[in-house]
Amino acid sequence: MKKRTISVSGMTNPVPSHSMATRAGPFLFMSGQIGLSEKSDRPFQSYEELGGEPPYPALGLLAPNTWEEAFVTQTKTIYDRIATLLRDQGSTLQDIVFHSVYLRDMRNFPVLARTRSRLFAGGLAPPVTTSQVAGLPLIDAVVYFDPIGFVAADDCKLEMLRSGQLEQAALSNYQFGSKVGSLMFFAGVVAAVPEQGRIIHVLRDLPPDIHVTEPPLSPSARAFHAPLRAQTAFVYDLFGRFLHEQGARFEDLVKLNIYLRDVRATDVIEQVAAELAPAANPAVSLYGVESLATRFFQVEIEGIAVDPTGSWDKHTLASLDDPSDVIVPHGRHALATRVGPFVFTSTLTAYRAQTGEVLDDYRDLPDSGRRAVEDVVFRQSQCRRSVTAARSAAQAWLIYDRLFRIANRLGVGPDGFLKTTIYLDDMNDFAAVEAIAQCFFPHDPPALTLLQPSGLSMPGARVQIDAVLLSSG
Repeated sequence: MKKRTISVSGMTNPVPSHSMATRAGPFLFMSGQIGLSEKSDRPFQSYEELGGEPPYPALGLLAPNTWEEAFVTQTKTIYDRIATLLRDQGSTLQDIVFHSVYLRDMRNFPVLARTRSRLFAGGLAPPVTTSQVAGLPLIDAVVYFDPIGFVAADDCKLEMLRSGQLEQAALSNYQFGSKVGSLMFFAGVVAAVPEQGRIIHVLRDLPPDIHVTEPPLSPSARAFHAPLRAQTAFVYDLFGRFLHEQGARFEDLVKLNIYLRDVRATDVIEQVAAELAPAANPAVSLYGVESLATRFFQVEIEGIAVDPTGSWDKHTLASLDDPSDVIVPHGRHALATRVGPFVFTSTLTAYRAQTGEVLDDYRDLPDSGRRAVEDVVFRQSQCRRSVTAARSAAQAWLIYDRLFRIANRLGVGPDGFLKTTIYLDDMNDFAAVEAIAQCFFPHDPPALTLLQPSGLSMPGARVQIDAVLLSSG
């Protein structure tokens, strides 16, 4: 299996320093998609710019149009762009394996649901997780997609998973999971019983067969953590039931993405996971979001798992011991997992185990890192942004250096990076971080998704990055 870099003539790439998409085997890893106008290279803002009849679900009325037209036109354009990339590889829009959707305002979620109802068979979109984040790559963007597509290869096929654990259609109009080869992709799981219209708020709302220990806390701390503890317990229990239906267990989890309303409460996630899913050791990406599908949800967890009866085995890299830079994962999770030829890393920060702190000063980097940061921040005029840019560039350099060492340990060559996701504390620092990325990827860069969450997983972090890799072994 080899990596192929994909581009489509006439389609604007929002971040030209990275690939529009990469393909490996049956998967098309697309860069984050924005609803760009090919004429202006800016996100659409009106139906007039789009031309023709306003797309569904536009009402065609002046007052409602002014509120919804930027979102509707950008969403339609993003789905069109995804369809174009898939058609270029012989697939269709129906061949989305999974997509994350990031909104600037969660109040547009109903419009998103109505828009996709006309695009997919049966009105059900492929598996998706939707959240509201603090910032997107372009200031005029109101919606942003992070998609994975299916391309016919060998004997693989794309199939949608079914579950008897919940009535998915009562929650929203998307599939709960998909499968390609040995990999299963699960949409975000939330603490709700949709067929009953019920949301889990506190521990007493949990079904009687879900037991989770509540540690001794002050009354105020107990009240603060109660919704998250209860919802996390429900989510992990439901995830376990989903896995069981597919013939898998918690130890077959490959990667979890955890969307958290308050990143200060990561200890609660760790405690509940250790109690309800002690055998789970996936890679993990954790970050804060401003809102989830309802204002009552505190956490949402999506994941990838391997079919234990399939042809791909799972291997875990727990940590990477290096006398000069010990790399440890977040909490109890793996640093990276390898399934068949694919490697999924946890989100890495510039946390240094030796000092117990996140890197704060670029001068603490090795000589090569110091020189790179000085060149990027202090010599390249487009990146001159004071101390914060230097700090973000320094953290990015350390993270990329770590990703390359992880890749080397797992048999991934320098051209084996398929996709990176960069999470920034401040989108204004992207120029500096992008320049550092170009130092590591002078040729054949990976696809890229770029976000500004409402919080990163480690205090003091300015940037965190995860990656999907292709092993040459």
